[in-house]
Amino acid sequence: CLPLEHGRCSARSPHPRLSIVAALYLVEEMSDDEDLAPNWRAAKAADGKEYYFNEVTGETSWTKPAPPPQRVEPLVSDGADVGAGNGVGNDVAARDMPGSLAPRAGAADSPDRFGSPSSAPSGSSPGSGPLGPFMPKLVILLAASFVVMLQAAIEDGKEQCITSQEATSGGNCTPHNKSLVSYAVAVGAVSLLVLLGVLACARLRPELVGEKKFAMPRGKEAKPIHLLSGFLLLWWAIGCGILTFHEPFKNTSNAYFACWVALLVSMLLGVDSYAAMHVAWKQYEDAAADLTTYFLLIMLLASFVLFLASLDYVSDSSQGAWGFSCALITALLTAVYMAGRSRNKLTVPVSKVLTGLIFALWVFGAGVLTFDEPFSTTGNGFFSCWVGVVASASLAYQCYFNTQIAWAQHLRNSFSSSRRHMVSDIEPSSV
Repeated sequence: CLPLEHGRCSARSPHPRLSIVAALYLVEEMSDDEDLAPNWRAAKAADGKEYYFNEVTGETSWTKPAPPPQRVEPLVSDGADVGAGNGVGNDVAARDMPGSLAPRAGAADSPDRFGSPSSAPSGSSPGSGPLGPFMPKLVILLAASFVVMLQAAIEDGKEQCITSQEATSGGNCTPHNKSLVSYAVAVGAVSLLVLLGVLACARLRPELVGEKKFAMPRGKEAKPIHLLSGFLLLWWAIGCGILTFHEPFKNTSNAYFACWVALLVSMLLGVDSYAAMHVAWKQYEDAAADLTTYFLLIMLLASFVLFLASLDYVSDSSQGAWGFSCALITALLTAVYMAGRSRNKLTVPVSKVLTGLIFALWVFGAGVLTFDEPFSTTGNGFFSCWVGVVASASLAYQCYFNTQIAWAQHLRNSFSSSRRHMVSDIEPSSV
């Protein structure tokens, strides 16, 4: 209440609706204060004591109303603009919107994403530690880094093969470029040391990992886990591209699979750490819910991998040039199909022609490239060829017979004991 003369007080209508009697006792002009909450002003009563009033609602207070905390501008607007203009309902609308970055009820263990307008703090679940839900992915990355470093170190210890016969005989020499083998050792060793350092710091100085923040451009803040995720994603994207598409892990081996595991886990770590990647991943999941779009995206990915895998063989053989051309043509036809489908301009005959042509290209390409050369052994080129065949066959089957193939469901049913036909389930013959 507002103190007045003779010990009385008034509990209502401060400025601008102050009563005439109360206004006479104001001895100083009201002044704006930048440290106050919006619409609040400071004034002094007759006894000199300072009080505060809200010039919009008429509320008064002896306690200084603090301004709202400054919110860091999010990296993306998704989730922050949801329900804008709805006042109190903004948070509820943001939580209920599919793909929103706002945490849902009960999601206390959701990771803290860089650029997210609102997310639970990392490690908020009991016993999760400063790294919270990131810990399992970091452990997998630690193991993959060790495998890459170990196999690269073994190759680095061998002498360089002099002749092609020595390279194919599998003797105690390496056919790979020694400088790239040394680079493979560095890729695994650097990743391993960085991860060990972060895990040790999380154990000994958890406040540095869980609470420390670094100022970023445009007024944003990043935690150490955000910086670590960005580094690992960039590090393994470059490393996996060079080591598995060029040398020394072009063919399948322990280090080959370890490189791809490290890259995929780094991508998932980035999805958990960065709001922009999380939004992109949710958009992919929503698009992949449609099987036609899913097969088209898989074919685009297979074409891209085949394109990269064929670069080393373009100048060496005609098959390498065919792989390069097959990747470009199938990618172009797939993009045309996707564009026409998104604009609803594909007729049924055109769809059948395109899907049939894409399937024929993948079958012929896989036959030449994997039965002859250069992808007769398992590697990126080999896998991309057969993934393209399966995806194009599924799309063509769906287009020609108007029936979707739910591969995942069919595989689960095939290996489920409850779905197998037992002898007792077969109807007896009429004999």
